[in-house]
Amino acid sequence: MSPEPPLLIFNSGRDIPDMSHLDSNSRPISISGAYSETNAPHESLRVSSTDARHDRRRTRVAIVSAIFVICLFDFRLFRYLHLDQIYSILDIPRQIYEGTPHWRAFQNRVLVPYAVAGVVKAFHVRPREAALLVYFLLTFVGNVVAYRFLKSLRPSNPGQEVLRDLVVFNFLIFGISHNWFYPWDFGEIILPCLLLMMVRQPEMSVLKFAALFVVWILNRETGILLGAWLVVDAIVRPYQKWKKLIMGVVMMTVGLLVVYELRTILFKESSLPGVGLDLETRVLGGNHFCLPLNADYLLKMELYSKEVFNVLILLALGAFAWAFRRGIRKDLSVFALMLLMFASDVTFGGIQEMRVFYHLIPFVFFFAYGGGRRTPAEIGRATGQR
Repeated sequence: MSPEPPLLIFNSGRDIPDMSHLDSNSRPISISGAYSETNAPHESLRVSSTDARHDRRRTRVAIVSAIFVICLFDFRLFRYLHLDQIYSILDIPRQIYEGTPHWRAFQNRVLVPYAVAGVVKAFHVRPREAALLVYFLLTFVGNVVAYRFLKSLRPSNPGQEVLRDLVVFNFLIFGISHNWFYPWDFGEIILPCLLLMMVRQPEMSVLKFAALFVVWILNRETGILLGAWLVVDAIVRPYQKWKKLIMGVVMMTVGLLVVYELRTILFKESSLPGVGLDLETRVLGGNHFCLPLNADYLLKMELYSKEVFNVLILLALGAFAWAFRRGIRKDLSVFALMLLMFASDVTFGGIQEMRVFYHLIPFVFFFAYGGGRRTPAEIGRATGQR
């Protein structure tokens, strides 16, 4: 007589022997987690995996919706702050496309104006309507890129906390806004975020960096400083030193040539009365040398004026970044790029228009949250991989 089968079997993950030859009275009693013909543990895993995918999708939709709401508030505030100048601001892309901006220095900043011209031709709308549409799209894209940038700085943080950082980011943008706003200002917010996301990677793609340079140089001449950053980075971080040195010098040379040729070929005359060909104030192919004017502006400002508030904002941002010196020490070349941008702003831009410092705000967040390139081990810890 064969021995009776065991009464209880607990499935520990090993294969269950085939007992189909036993009759129903001889089969083992099955309890939760025990023998099951439907393979229940695998079913539960599939259900939990599906639930996780649904949760991720719902979270993604919620975050995009929140970003869109922030974008709507941004655009409403944008129109309110620039109410007196809104038509002049919307006319700037058309003026650059036609070769008649206020100043020759604006003529090389063709990226957004030519995109607006493309919308005009594609949809047969008026230039101001096309500019408004492109500005709204760039506001949304800017918020998405800023969110991704802030998330890259603190990858382990949940989306809700990153959204709070995004609100602070927007607050700083509007905090230094001016009654004038130019189409290239969008790029001066978006492109530094993309650059600093690249910097966070252990290895930077040459093709992506070159593409960023092309887009930046067509948006504004600030792109020339990317080449300067490569030169500084080659000195501070000797890894692939000669490759970075050569690439940096080539990018600066090409950038200067592109800016000069665009200003020379495309500029016809200023739309401002009495400016004409803008020959009297040309420095380095069209820039205005504003350093003496900025010094005079700082010395003569009155204590109760808005200019004092502007300077205090700059000092506060600088102190905020300096308070997190660990991030600065971690990547001195990026800090040098930030200083080069600041030096360029006070030399060739009027600091009474605080919007010229838009591109410094991503650097403040970068250094506040540690900054620097991440090693593969750090990326693995952040993503839960080994």
